[in-house]
Formats: sequence, C-alpha cells, structure tokens
Amino acid sequence: MFKELEVLLEKRSVTLTIAALGQGQIRVNVIPHSRPEDTKVNEGIKYSHKDEVAAIPDLAIKALTTPISLTGTAEEIDEKLSSVLLQFVESHTQLQATFDRASAEISEAVKSD
Repeated sequence: MFKELEVLLEKRSVTLTIAALGQGQIRVNVIPHSRPEDTKVNEGIKYSHKDEVAAIPDLAIKALTTPISLTGTAEEIDEKLSSVLLQFVESHTQLQATFDRASAEISEAVKSD
C-alpha cells in the first residue's frame, strides 16, 4: 500500500482512515492534504495582468486534495487496494503535472511584462 502511495507522498502528505462499518464491512479513506503552494499560484496575477493571464480555478486547485474511499470486506480491500491506489496516484500525478505546468506558465506570463 505504501509503495503505491510513494509518488503522491513526494508532493503532499495524506491522511489514512480506516473504519469498521459493521456486518464485516470496512472503509479505507486516503485523503491528500493541501500545500501552501497550491493557493499561491494565482497570487502573482496582479490587477494589471488580470485581462491577459487566466487564474487557475479554485475548483481545479481543490481537485488536488480529492480523497478516495474504498468500502468492502477486509478480503475485498486486500485484493483491490493496491490497484485502486495505483490508479488514484496516477490520476493525481497527471493532475499535479498539469497544475505545475499551468503555474509555470502563469509565472512566466506575469514576469514577461
């Protein structure tokens, strides 16, 4: 499980919660944390640049902390958790790369003025 999360953990911390739901069911949640850099990306867009440089929408920034939740029996979780985490981390890594690219483009556009 931690090997699958390793790439995500390089960029941000996560909280893991595990709860018994009764009737043999458990729920595992993986919750990525926000980072100060996430919200700073739009700070460089001053009033003088607001017409030329689009800000990254708050919804896109919030997507970086979207949790994943898996519910099932212990056996089902054991069987599927690894592949679900791999897909989750891959998706998150692609979103982070897009975010980082947009952040770099914003910084470049703002300082070119």
